[in-house]
Parts: sequence; C-alpha cells; structure tokens
Amino acid sequence: GAGGAQLLGQVAFDQLVYVPFYYFPTFYMFKSCVTKESFATGLENFRKNLFDDYCAQMVVWIPGDILVYSVPLWMRQPINHLCGYVWNCVLSWMRGALPLSESHCSGTIQI
Repeated sequence: GAGGAQLLGQVAFDQLVYVPFYYFPTFYMFKSCVTKESFATGLENFRKNLFDDYCAQMVVWIPGDILVYSVPLWMRQPINHLCGYVWNCVLSWMRGALPLSESHCSGTIQI
C-alpha cells in the first residue's frame, strides 16, 4: 500500500542520494582535515573506497532504514542511534587508521 511505497521511497532516498552524494564525500573531506591530508587526497580516498564502503553501509543501513522508518515515531531516534553506533564501529574498523608517518616507520620508539 501507500505505507510500503513511502517506506521504500525513504530507504531509496537515503541509499541513492544521501549516502553517495553527501555522507561519504563529507566523511572523507573531514577525515582529510583531521589527518592533515589534502582535500585531493580525501577525494581520491573517497573514489578508491566507494564501492567497498557503499556495500558495507548497505549491509547495516538497508535493514536499519527499514526498521527505523517502520517503527512508531517515538522509537525512531533510539533505533537510528543504535544503527548509527553499529555503522560507526564498522566504518572505524574499515577506515579509522591514521596514515603512517616517517617517524612511525623508522623503527624508533618515541616516548
């Protein structure tokens, strides 16, 4: 019915518009600032990792979106936060490592 079509539209917008054109570019630009890399490096990392990142987020967020958009309004925020926590754990595991600098690779211990 109309509710199912609306649910499908919300999930489709999130997956086809928000994630690839807003979320991932913003993530990689912010990460490039934090790691003191150039925006060009951030964009290159975005392009290089897009397929793997997009597949990983679909595993978390398609079921998560369906759940979030199908529960009563008062439950949406807690469920969205739970899904967001799971996604942040996955993304941190996949992309959270800082680039190694020369000092880290030299074999010396810095105290």
